[in-house]
Amino acid sequence: MKECPRCGYKITDEDKYCPHCGLDLQRQYKPLQSKKAKSTNYLLYVLILFSFVSIPLLYSQVLNNLTQNLPLPQQTQNTSQLPNMIEAEPTALLQSFDTLADYKQKYSNVSSFISNIENYEKSLFEKGNNTFQKEYSIQVLNNYNVLYRLVYTTTISDQYEIKIVKEYDRAHNYNREIISLRKHNAQLFEELLLNEEEKQMINNYIGDQQAIDKVIQAYSLRKEEFRDKKEKIGHYGLGTYQDNISFVVYRYHDTYQSELKYQKEIKDYLG
Repeated sequence: MKECPRCGYKITDEDKYCPHCGLDLQRQYKPLQSKKAKSTNYLLYVLILFSFVSIPLLYSQVLNNLTQNLPLPQQTQNTSQLPNMIEAEPTALLQSFDTLADYKQKYSNVSSFISNIENYEKSLFEKGNNTFQKEYSIQVLNNYNVLYRLVYTTTISDQYEIKIVKEYDRAHNYNREIISLRKHNAQLFEELLLNEEEKQMINNYIGDQQAIDKVIQAYSLRKEEFRDKKEKIGHYGLGTYQDNISFVVYRYHDTYQSELKYQKEIKDYLG
């Protein structure tokens, strides 16, 4: 006989409710376990605890053994050969470099290309007593054509900026230079034009004095047009375009800027 956990009244295992106090014995009462059952449950708890500890350790050991038996990845060399070009249209960009050092480190057979660039820079910088900032964009396509874009910029005081852009490719599809002089902080029409000293400064890099004189002369005849339109000059500016040279005036806040730009095709490739 067992006792009701609430009132202590004697009850049997078949009773669902206490005959004395009405307690729901199905929810409140749990039959006493035998010593054998207790021993079995204890063993089960030990096995469960053991599994929680041993299984992760075993898994870690197995994983470690597998890792040790796997072959290590082969180390690839940083430097390789730039392959010959293939007769196919490019469909993707393989690699891009913004320094000559990175380009040379990747490909062991581009030293002559880099040497040509350095010689070009040397001859360029000798044309004027200016220090240029350099920017490189070298893109290798998946047909192994290489696109080169070299940008050189120098600021002369707070009024002048000279920019030289050299663009060409390994396949010899194009080879051009774009040379520009931008003049800042002008208020009057005459200040936008280039005087003889300024024309000589940019002609050191262009080498076409006649074209420079011609485009400046043509723009000088547009003084009244500038006066009428200067408050409405938009993003594209007000310009004169002749063959491969242009002279354009832009508005910048409360001042104006003029830009002389000259583009020429070059026969001799750097690579």
